Amino acid sequence: ATIAELPVTVQYAVQNLQATGQINGPLDDGMLGMVKDLPENLALQALQKFASLDKSSMRNKTAYLAGLLRRELEKIHRR
Repeated sequence: ATIAELPVTVQYAVQNLQATGQINGPLDDGMLGMVKDLPENLALQALQKFASLDKSSMRNKTAYLAGLLRRELEKIHRR
């Protein structure tokens, strides 16, 4: 997926994480695909949850975000 394929509110949330240095560089296609596969409200919740976490002890912030998104996707697939 590309960032342009995401809902505008989700695009803004991803760009905000990048602009504030909370993730290292742009998200790759796989990460954007996970964001895109989540309903808009869940994608925003996941990104906001990540934004609120203390990242000082995270070795790989992007991998942590990937795990968070994967868990959200697993939740909706179990329903």
